[in-house]
Amino acid sequence: MLRQRLAAVVVDRYCASVARAQLTAELVVDGRVPQALALSPDGKWVAYVVAPVGRAGDHPVSELWVAAVDGTGSPRRLTSGEAYESAPRWAADSLLVYFLSDRAERGTAQVHRVGLVDGVVEAVTSWSSGVSGHLPLADPDLVVVIAADEPSAEDERRDRERDDARVWGERVRPDRLRLLDVRSREVRTPDAFGDRHVVEVAQRPDDGTLAVLTWSTPDVDPGLVEPGLHLLDPDSGVTRDLGPAAADASSLVWWSADDGLHLAYVAKTPPALVGGHAVLDVAVPVSGPVGEHRNLTAGTTGCPSNLVQVDTGPPLVLVADGLDTAIHRLDPAGPTLVEVSRVDGLATSLTTNRHGDAVAAVVSTSYEPGNVHAGPTCGPLTRLTDLRSTAAQETLGPAFMSYVLVPQEHDTRLLLKVVMQTTRWAALGLSVGDLIMARRRLLNLKQLAERHHQGTAKD
Repeated sequence: MLRQRLAAVVVDRYCASVARAQLTAELVVDGRVPQALALSPDGKWVAYVVAPVGRAGDHPVSELWVAAVDGTGSPRRLTSGEAYESAPRWAADSLLVYFLSDRAERGTAQVHRVGLVDGVVEAVTSWSSGVSGHLPLADPDLVVVIAADEPSAEDERRDRERDDARVWGERVRPDRLRLLDVRSREVRTPDAFGDRHVVEVAQRPDDGTLAVLTWSTPDVDPGLVEPGLHLLDPDSGVTRDLGPAAADASSLVWWSADDGLHLAYVAKTPPALVGGHAVLDVAVPVSGPVGEHRNLTAGTTGCPSNLVQVDTGPPLVLVADGLDTAIHRLDPAGPTLVEVSRVDGLATSLTTNRHGDAVAAVVSTSYEPGNVHAGPTCGPLTRLTDLRSTAAQETLGPAFMSYVLVPQEHDTRLLLKVVMQTTRWAALGLSVGDLIMARRRLLNLKQLAERHHQGTAKD
């Protein structure tokens, strides 16, 4: 009874505070957030997308911005915000930013590029089915374009006549890897990977070979898409199949070790199809079968979220560790991960430059919304943007809560962190109330997990 009364008092105080602050739906959905960061190869600039949380019209909109990593000057907007811009990628000379935009036809993305100096935006593709991914290569005249086949005459007829009934497994159009010559605008599609769906591409720094991640189907409804790894020489078109990858593979990167070249990626911890992620690594010999996919994070408590390729050294890894985030570097001697720096709160969208000595990320804490931060890889990172004013933050309520589970010898300990501006006694009451509610949520999750485990065991 005492716990229920205390929780009721906490809820009443919270609601009264929010009412006084006049928290509105407009304040929530009209807030702007940064995403999709890309650090220039020379480490001087970071390009990023700014998008509203909500959507006012039929189509989403966003803006492409750029900011100096050293914090000099104000961030500069590169696009008007009248279309949906995404996926910024720098050219090798750090003077052009390639990105996707649906400004020509809403809902259909094409590759565009904008000059860092003149700010002129130029359309690079006009692929009728739209583009889902791209990667500027070391050759300044070549860009990888990931796109499905253009619609046939029959597809266009069905579209005109609204004969658009979809039958699972029929008329599947996987994304294919294509090579765009920027000067001539010629698009070449290598005869590679059959009908597998191309998801991600990473270029080997020394000789330009492309590592390609594919799925068995673009349709994720079955839940298992059977990832696979491949190599492609962009000049000759010669391909090589490296075999399957672990479930939910992503963040494909090249790196060099004493025994040769390796590919690393983030995936579900094998052999499970659900659960936490791990960093997996596989040696890629000049010929013959590839090595075993090794789990480089086995036995660690952190959860890796993404890998970032470094052209002149081992890759960086972003790892969620308790309530904070750590940046690790892969140590080839292990191979294992070595912590380089730590970021208070949550860091996402990690990106780095050619040499891996500068990084940028979106950083948020329990009391500060996400903003773009950048700086040396060893830290500290400096905030470059201020997308949410202090007044807007204060209207979100009197307290910010975060918690973490710490394994003990015979049980698990719940640590709760509450940040607020109030008196000591009020803070104590609010903390106890939040602890009760957080404990209740975790007990519910525990019961659901045990029930699921029991049902799986019976099957």
